[in-house]
Amino acid sequence: MRAVAALLVAPPPAGASGGIAPAPACGAADAATVAWIARYWHVAAAAWPRIRDRLDLPVEVRQACRSAYLANLSHNAVLRGVAIELIDGLNRLGIVPMMLKGGCQLFDPPGGHAGTRVMVDLDLLAPPGRDREAFELLVDRGYEPEPGWDTARHHHWPKAKGPDHGVVVEIHKTPWAGGGAAELEVLFAAAVPSPAAQVRCLLPCTRHRLLHNAVHGLESALRHAAIWEADEPGRAVRFVNLRQLFDFAELAACRGDAIDWPQLLAEADRFGHGADLRQWAFLAEDLFAAGLPPTVAVWEVDRPERRSLRGRLHAAAKVVLRRLGLLDAVRQWRSQSVS
Repeated sequence: MRAVAALLVAPPPAGASGGIAPAPACGAADAATVAWIARYWHVAAAAWPRIRDRLDLPVEVRQACRSAYLANLSHNAVLRGVAIELIDGLNRLGIVPMMLKGGCQLFDPPGGHAGTRVMVDLDLLAPPGRDREAFELLVDRGYEPEPGWDTARHHHWPKAKGPDHGVVVEIHKTPWAGGGAAELEVLFAAAVPSPAAQVRCLLPCTRHRLLHNAVHGLESALRHAAIWEADEPGRAVRFVNLRQLFDFAELAACRGDAIDWPQLLAEADRFGHGADLRQWAFLAEDLFAAGLPPTVAVWEVDRPERRSLRGRLHAAAKVVLRRLGLLDAVRQWRSQSVS
């Protein structure tokens, strides 16, 4: 993971206020493994512009990144066209949606390049009370919804696949699981217009792009390590979604001077995701040296789960297993059962 992360760091993009530290060499890691991990985490395309002139890197790594970049360049052009077409249809209904997650980079890439971020779908947040209309527009246009989806229990409508291009779209009711009216109000109040002149679309402000990224990043298996293994941050790296973490690091590095960090921390705490933001930022600083404030990038944070009876029992069991020499075996069993 660290060898792949090293491919993604680069000097500041032209015109950016900050930048990720210069990329070190790939190291002694096996070239085939590095190429495979870069493709697995969908960061090979992002690495190519940064290693284009790095003739010291293994040919296998360079070829994997170059081919991924060229393929993704074409794919993102399709995604952008689909997004503009859908947003135009929503605009005709009086709906101005907000682009979320990777889709923001189709219109406002922090590094200035819309072709490097790999996306598997498009996420659109509807204004309060307009999510059903937005989803019905997809259905009217022939998008096929994922069957068996309980919309009432989820923060977005079912994934819907386009009839011709196959692009998958999600219409969100709230920005993330567990969110509600308060989050909607705050995000829409601070949203900024998209640079896409053809349509009316909003993007979360930089502060909220970072917050949403962190919340989404801690929804994975990483959450277990963040809560129950806070004394061993090095183990958490293996669970990191490298594509998402790089999004965070790049956005923070390129636009850090314009971010009100205390306000971001206050909003994260307000919505119950302060620990997620701090730990995610710590990992971004650890892997990408993004220049984050030390008050933001913190791994050992207070989490109520660890203060509970379960938390105390978990900590005691971990001590016993370590003393018996069984901790690694239990971890290996758990990782196999999760996968």
